Amino acid sequence: AERGVAVKEADVWEKQNAASLAGCVGLMEGKEAEERARARREWEEQEQDAREFLKELGEAFRGAGWAKRTAEKETKVLEATLMPMPWDLLLHEAVRREDLAAMDRFLRQMPERAGEADRAGFTALHTAVEVGVSPAVLLLLLPKMAPEAISAKTSDGRTAVHLAVLSDQESLVGLLLEAKAAPGVKDSYGETALHMAARRGLDVAVRKLLARKAEPGA
Repeated sequence: AERGVAVKEADVWEKQNAASLAGCVGLMEGKEAEERARARREWEEQEQDAREFLKELGEAFRGAGWAKRTAEKETKVLEATLMPMPWDLLLHEAVRREDLAAMDRFLRQMPERAGEADRAGFTALHTAVEVGVSPAVLLLLLPKMAPEAISAKTSDGRTAVHLAVLSDQESLVGLLLEAKAAPGVKDSYGETALHMAARRGLDVAVRKLLARKAEPGA
């Protein structure tokens, strides 16, 4: 009889603990679900904030530099919106966007600044070559630049010709050389554009660089 009582008590204890354990598991699962939902809401809020910020930034750039392009309002727009902007942001951003109208307006108003470097030591020409713009951008930019600016060096000693080779843009190498860019400049590591082109197997660039170096005064 005593044994039967003990067995019954053990069964009751087991059922009570099983229910308690199930309750704990359910509670933990509920908390985990709440935590995941909270994290999801926070992520969505952050994403929305980022989207709104980028939208506002884009609107600010458009309003500051590109909103109005009519010939009658060019001077007014320049004085009212472009001049307060850092000049390098304006020209370099126009180059990145391949916005020929904005570039033309800037270069006509401030041609002396075409070859100046931005805060990172890049001229608009360096930026154009690095991002891989269309030849039309260089054809607009190069005539406005002094010869020394065309061969200007970045902080690591590289010219636009170096950058064109490093990005495998052989057509841009030709345009730069036609604009009298110096072909034999060494960067901070002692390499010329010719060294780089040969190492990268850019046969067209190699021929153009060798031909330019053979010219008197190159």
